[in-house]
Amino acid sequence: MLNSKSILLQKFKLIFIPFFLTALGYIILYTFLHWLLLIKLQLFNAKEEYVDTWGPLILPWIAALTWLGKRIKLLQLKRKKGDSTLGFQMLASLAIAAPVILAQNYLETASGKLTLLNHVEEITRNPSTKFYEIRNYYVDTASKGIAYTSDLSGKYNESLNLHIYLSSPMYDSAIPSTKIGDIVSENASESNEGTRITKKKSGRLFIVDNLIVDSSRLHTLSPDSVASVQVLKGVAARTAYGNEGSNGVVIIRTKKAERDFNKKHPFPVIPPPKAWCCIQYSKTISNRLSREEKEEKFHDFYVASMDTFHSQNLNAFTYLQRTGFNDNLAGFKKAIQKTHMADDSSIINIMEPEFKSYADRNGHTLPWIFASLGIGSAIFFAFLLGFRFDDQKLNDFNEGKPELQAEDGKEMAGIFKPRPGYFATPIILYLNILVFLVMVFAGLGFVSFSSMDLLQWGANFKPSVVEGQWWRLFTSMFLHNGIIHLASNMIGLIFVGILLEPVLGSKRFAIFYLLAGLFASLTSIWWYTATVSVGASGAIFGLYGIFTALLLSNVFPKSFSKSFLVTMGIFIGYNLIMGLNGGIDNAAHIGGLISGLIIGYFVAPDLNVIQETDTEMTSNP
Repeated sequence: MLNSKSILLQKFKLIFIPFFLTALGYIILYTFLHWLLLIKLQLFNAKEEYVDTWGPLILPWIAALTWLGKRIKLLQLKRKKGDSTLGFQMLASLAIAAPVILAQNYLETASGKLTLLNHVEEITRNPSTKFYEIRNYYVDTASKGIAYTSDLSGKYNESLNLHIYLSSPMYDSAIPSTKIGDIVSENASESNEGTRITKKKSGRLFIVDNLIVDSSRLHTLSPDSVASVQVLKGVAARTAYGNEGSNGVVIIRTKKAERDFNKKHPFPVIPPPKAWCCIQYSKTISNRLSREEKEEKFHDFYVASMDTFHSQNLNAFTYLQRTGFNDNLAGFKKAIQKTHMADDSSIINIMEPEFKSYADRNGHTLPWIFASLGIGSAIFFAFLLGFRFDDQKLNDFNEGKPELQAEDGKEMAGIFKPRPGYFATPIILYLNILVFLVMVFAGLGFVSFSSMDLLQWGANFKPSVVEGQWWRLFTSMFLHNGIIHLASNMIGLIFVGILLEPVLGSKRFAIFYLLAGLFASLTSIWWYTATVSVGASGAIFGLYGIFTALLLSNVFPKSFSKSFLVTMGIFIGYNLIMGLNGGIDNAAHIGGLISGLIIGYFVAPDLNVIQETDTEMTSNP
């Protein structure tokens, strides 16, 4: 019998020390590979959120479930109140992940090189680095491009995240020191017309092919030479052109400029910049608001962002930081494309201004790496003290006996393995995961996808379906708007698939899944006029409807039916009530559920006959 001191030493030696060494080794190895492959050798591009957050969060589970998992199971974790094994493994995984995440953030700022430049144009003549300090530059905020995006977050899409991206061209100070109007005037004075062009100090602002011109010059433009005319008023005009656009802006694009952007024409265009100075603003609002309330919230956010942008002097930053491979990069590129001023050399030089000292760029991240490791280790050890050893498992471990395969491990593997009687569920699961991974590796996101991307990939949308894109009724049931949406639906699919597919048979299970999904999609476009809808939940609700109908039709034993009817009622009721709060396609849920109930009652008599036949055959061999 071991005394308390020996037990403590055993826990320290067998569990805590391996945990601590695993955490330390994981921090060092993961950070080194990040530096070597992505920063030093630059072998490939990977989105920052995957490398900095999701990789450190997911990979520690391998250690927590394998090598550390064997040692954690030496403890008596199964009690009457429940099994603490999963919780203990989760604690170990999170304690390892926290310092790794901080280490990646520190690595990217600490390893980045600062390049000193005299002029902006030198960016294209020097090797690409993370940070830049430029002596002579000018940020043309009046010629900025603006892009807006939004995405959903939360388990039930209850949060709507708004983003505004602004990209302003950067020039050497020698170019913008001459006013645009003067540049036009010089070109005009060299022409045969000889009339000097000046911008009026009052009235509307006129811009022809990206140059400000006097209204008196507009009569020289033939109506046949004009490709497009755009009029900006009010907030939009002031946002794009500051106080000069207070009385409105008229933007004219000529056909000649459209045909050949680089050829000389009566009003020469501004040359493409060598770099872009970019700012991003974000705000999260409730997705449960009405459409009018959302529009009002966005308008207030837009006005506040523009006020902040115009009040901030972008020509007084300390240094520039190159935007990494993340969602901001995609937003800034969209904003640049709206200016019609980008070329291949400038669109890769997307920078974000920093107004703090370069020496302070790392903040207090380094000490927090070690602090988080210490805090996580202390919490893990404290929980370790609260559990006793399983004497039999401890003796077997110390004697070097091979560990028997855990039953829960077999059950877990069986969930994902196709087999006779359980073939359709894992295949449907793999299809949903595969589509999600393809979208992730296409760079569309991970935590969430934008509505426009989902629409392009086949989301359900009534205007498109009415126009003949009927295939969206099916493709939408294999799309999800983020990892949380996918995970919650796949858990629901596995639960009902394990119980229902062996009863229906794999072929009927797959057919009923598609039918319920189809009815769910049809209900959605019948209820909503223009809502982008995705997800397998409508089809899954159909399966739950079938299962409920079979429970009520006595296909299953009475004791089984009684307990699971309560579970089904709670599950269905909870999800439908949550759908009333907004952000969830409750119409699809209800459509899938009703179609499932109908299908279930329709097939129940055949299943009853099968069950009775099987019973008779068993009792009369």
